[in-house]
Amino acid sequence: MVKVTALSVVLFVITKSSETFLTPELIDYSVSIIEYLSTKQVGTFKCIFYDFSDEYAMDGDFDRILKSPRIDHISKFVINESFTMDYHSELPQNPSLMVINMHSRNVPGNAKKATLLFTIINPNTKMLFLTDERFYESFAVLVELLYRPRQFTTIVCIETKTPMVVRIGFERLILEILNLVHPQYLFGSILRDMQGRPIRYSFPDKVSYRNENWIRATARFLNATTQYVKNTCPAPESISLGACYNEHLTSNHVLVSLHFISLKHLPPSLYRMLFDVIPETFLILVPKPRRVNIFEIFIWPFTWGSWLLLAVVLILTELVYVINPRMFQNDPILLFVCGLERCNLHRASANEKLVYFPLIIFFFLMLTAYETRIISFMINKPSVAKLHTIQQLIDSGMLLKAKKHNNPKQFEDTALSSIVRDSSDEGDLMFDGVNAYCLNGVSAYTALRIAASYDYRTKYYVLDETFGLGVGTHWMPQRDGLLEELAQTQRWLFETGILGKWERDEVDLMLVQFGKVSEMLNEMSGMFRKRQQKVMLGIRDLLPAWLALGVGLLGSFVVFVGERKSSKHEISVGF
Repeated sequence: MVKVTALSVVLFVITKSSETFLTPELIDYSVSIIEYLSTKQVGTFKCIFYDFSDEYAMDGDFDRILKSPRIDHISKFVINESFTMDYHSELPQNPSLMVINMHSRNVPGNAKKATLLFTIINPNTKMLFLTDERFYESFAVLVELLYRPRQFTTIVCIETKTPMVVRIGFERLILEILNLVHPQYLFGSILRDMQGRPIRYSFPDKVSYRNENWIRATARFLNATTQYVKNTCPAPESISLGACYNEHLTSNHVLVSLHFISLKHLPPSLYRMLFDVIPETFLILVPKPRRVNIFEIFIWPFTWGSWLLLAVVLILTELVYVINPRMFQNDPILLFVCGLERCNLHRASANEKLVYFPLIIFFFLMLTAYETRIISFMINKPSVAKLHTIQQLIDSGMLLKAKKHNNPKQFEDTALSSIVRDSSDEGDLMFDGVNAYCLNGVSAYTALRIAASYDYRTKYYVLDETFGLGVGTHWMPQRDGLLEELAQTQRWLFETGILGKWERDEVDLMLVQFGKVSEMLNEMSGMFRKRQQKVMLGIRDLLPAWLALGVGLLGSFVVFVGERKSSKHEISVGF
């Protein structure tokens, strides 16, 4: 790189002035540049023609470029130095190309309007200057505006007297001096080779594994370096950041703050922001309710409607049997429920077969389903009164704890105002087992995996209804050119799945650092050796089966005694 300013180069290459500002050759070359770029544009090609001319009317040579029939197909926006830009203007803030006719000696007088324009225009916009040595002072002022307070990344100047093409790089230094080369060699972003310049990033605590790798990958892609700057200011609750935060960022020349900031509204001035590609999901962890007791296990397999249907069928058939004993030879309850026959069904009457066979099949299916559900409940006892929605959580009266600086929306929600409490003073991922907690998606699923959340089962579960999604942004200096590069690399990493893998790796690293995984395994292995019934199905877990066996034996004994007495009574009557 030639380390001289653009102004020095212009002074060095001055030649005798000619009467014409742009020769036909340069007009054709300028139109060729616009025409070439329009063929490479995906979508609408929007070109701003910015005329800095001392005359009231537009410069004639510049007007010929503008009215060339070869570029009639593009969208043209023509302005001059009297134009005042704002965020609501119809002028595109992210144009495909900006052609600036530097044919004025009065730029310092219009510096305020030009500064506002270049503050709003995307700094990655391709800039094409047309000037010569007569206007070098104005050109120097205008280039200064392009680097204050941000740096435009693609600036090309056509010096019309030599003629030659000058590409301007970092700090207004000349990057390259070319002849009238093909347009494909002109507009290369200087950010694609930052030559080891640092990308300073900031965060209050330790930077997340995902974000740190993202910044480092971007730096390698751009041939830059990374530099972490610790932030000791309170976490910002809005994009305004606050005095301490702003002072920290500006004094340390921070390029990106990795703090996740949620926006309550999005004004036009914030349309161009570094939005995180993964929205933040807010989940609510609720303590698991008590498990069902022994008696509830026998009732839960069927609904009350099913129990009522079974009772009605049995009672009706039993009443028919009692009222007309000759109609059925077998007792319905003993046959359907217990499978006991007094008389072989093959020898029964046709009416009994017609009634009993469908009911036998029906009760066989019901009993099989009942036994299966009972066994599953013994292995994994279900819980009662499980919450599914936020409204059920509110109605239950359970407190919802959240860190206010991370979850400001929960404290602003009027529906949650009666139950939400600030837990900023409590430790991370440490729950009391009584109250509910609101966390982002990664923290929530991490909390469910740590040993403190287990008591031979997870103490908490994720509420089915989420609180919502937070589309957040990372702070960057206004209109910084690195924004698109950082957004692009983050999108690439997300689409390839690498960003998600880094998040999962971060969770695993957190569990290893706290020693939770090994602690949980050691506790479980120790309890397996000392109290195997806690890990596998033991005697106490089979209590429902023992109760069912005892009740069945008792019922069988009662039926047996009753049948014996009935048989003796029939024998005595016979004699």
